[in-house]
Amino acid sequence: MILVTTTENIAETIKTVNPTKIAVAYVGSGWEAYLQQSDLKEMVISLRLGTNPHAVCEIIKKIGEDNVYYLDDLHSKIYLGEKSALIGSMNLSANGLGGGRYETGCVISDAKNLQSLNELFSKYKNESTNASSNKGILKLRDLIKEDEKAKINGVFKATKSDKTSIADFEPKIYQGRIHVVGYDENYEIKYNKEELSKLTLGISNYDDFFDDALAVENSGVKVKEFDWLLMWDIANANTEVRWMYVEYVVVNGATNSNDFTTLVGATKNQKLVPKPFDLSKKEVRDVIKKTITKWIERKEIDDDWFVPNNKVIGFLNEIKNKTSC
Repeated sequence: MILVTTTENIAETIKTVNPTKIAVAYVGSGWEAYLQQSDLKEMVISLRLGTNPHAVCEIIKKIGEDNVYYLDDLHSKIYLGEKSALIGSMNLSANGLGGGRYETGCVISDAKNLQSLNELFSKYKNESTNASSNKGILKLRDLIKEDEKAKINGVFKATKSDKTSIADFEPKIYQGRIHVVGYDENYEIKYNKEELSKLTLGISNYDDFFDDALAVENSGVKVKEFDWLLMWDIANANTEVRWMYVEYVVVNGATNSNDFTTLVGATKNQKLVPKPFDLSKKEVRDVIKKTITKWIERKEIDDDWFVPNNKVIGFLNEIKNKTSC
């Protein structure tokens, strides 16, 4: 047994061990820097708040969702290779391995203990939820939602793993949470201050409070708090599509018309929340706008300018398949 007591040595040891199996409590941004040459085949993770769900998505892309498992009560940190293993206190993240923390590990290379660790890993797998199962998809979906709430409240900061390209975006992870909707940029929201006062926000100027707001129909598409709106301006073909992270849904919060009185709003804090996928590239935005135009021509977008909920996943998959970046 060899004792390893600095994060620099631990990081190098992981590369030497070349793990094919990893079981860790938490995975975070920067994980890939420590496994660049790894022959990683399987991983067991605790899918609880603190694990970065976007890092989990990256791992799924690397080794396949059939080889990723979720075990809620896991606290072990095992990096298991063919000829040796590293066990200790360090999670797979820049926080755990990048210095600044006191971590300790030991290298095991005798056949008896390696066999025991392989048996333990198999036990973890048998008690886990596979990432490809319906339960696994729901667990990751829930963690993404909890991670968003933590970031908008300043509990966690955004990381580079949070910026998801359209190529890495997995629509099914956001099923039921993304709504594709047209809006009129020149349409002025008329706030129902009496109804909004029930939120006890202690404000009077709602134009300043809301960074983005929309009046939606009371029936039909049901937008919920912490959902996402992928929005485009129906009056301007050259407008840029954008995301809104829904922080508030207030029935009768707007007085624009008899039908469109549910207020959907976001504050400036929505900038702290990782978007489902990045819209900064013009190609992505152009594909979205062209796809919207085709869907309108095919009459697959409702009169209220929503893509029907049961067609959103198909719409998002169509965008993903047409985008090269």
